[in-house]
Amino acid sequence: MPTATRTETPTSIEATGTLSISDDVLGLNEEAALTVTIHTAGGKPASAVLCRFRIVSQPGSDASVPAAPALTDAHGQSTATLYAGGTPGTIGLEVTCGRVVLHGNVEVSASPPASLPNTGTGAKSDGPASPAGILALALAASLWLISLVACRRRDRSHSSGS
Repeated sequence: MPTATRTETPTSIEATGTLSISDDVLGLNEEAALTVTIHTAGGKPASAVLCRFRIVSQPGSDASVPAAPALTDAHGQSTATLYAGGTPGTIGLEVTCGRVVLHGNVEVSASPPASLPNTGTGAKSDGPASPAGILALALAASLWLISLVACRRRDRSHSSGS
């Protein structure tokens, strides 16, 4: 999954932070890992900072993040999981760690994930094989059988002639 990084100017000059989102485009009912990293003004990881993850806007009503706050670890990081819910649109996030406030967005898409393009050939997955496909398969099997018989005849003629 790609990493989308959102960096906001914190409301405090004592620390800075970034919010990383494991995937900034999700399908319906998918999840994304949210990681906030807090550094002191001197650039060192800020540990034991209380962080609250919350949704500030959403297209529906069933997207969620954990309500319980979490502390940053020795690397200045705190993580949470965003559940996208079942409504397409943009989810607005806010993470408050001490006096540092960060924002990010995640798009929720109703379209299926990217896959191979439809070439219009082959059997449909929801129905029987097409007559043209069956004919092509029968022709290929016939040619294989003919070549097998020809090889055996050739092998017999070479072994009897030696």
